[in-house]
Amino acid sequence: MKYSDLVRRVAGDGADAWLTHYEALAARERGEQVLILSVGDPDLDTPAPVVERAVSALRAGDTHYVQAGGRPALRAAIARRHALRSGQEVTPSQVVVLAGAQNALFVASMCLAGPGDEVISFDPIYPTYRQPLKPRAPGWCGCGSGRVQNSGSIWRSLKPQSPRAHRRFSLPHRITPPA
Repeated sequence: MKYSDLVRRVAGDGADAWLTHYEALAARERGEQVLILSVGDPDLDTPAPVVERAVSALRAGDTHYVQAGGRPALRAAIARRHALRSGQEVTPSQVVVLAGAQNALFVASMCLAGPGDEVISFDPIYPTYRQPLKPRAPGWCGCGSGRVQNSGSIWRSLKPQSPRAHRRFSLPHRITPPA
């Protein structure tokens, strides 16, 4: 089967982290002693109150699709929590609930990055997080590890041909291009 160019761009460095994870799970099932540090799939049991709430909701008939952006009450709670933690007011309509960080990064890149844009990120980054960003913004701009002294160092990291359009993500600190 021939896959689209999008599939090629999403695969690549870091995409094999899941293969490593599945190999480690198989080794554990064979009885080998394995400490799994491959992906963010916790080895902790779900807390009993969470399980009971989910089971109760299912028994009460909560088995149907929800709004694409997530349940309104959850979106409202996230908006309130974000405002408390960041001081940045958001409305529930500005919140979207997604299943996992990789899905969220993919959706964010599809909505915010355009062809030719670069994605600025600290490096090292979790191995599988680069790939969901590449379909829209194949340029990757890692700023290195450690503390960034000022936003100018981030903007200087961009390639000269990169558009300097300011795309704001919800980050703990605002990063603006130098004047």
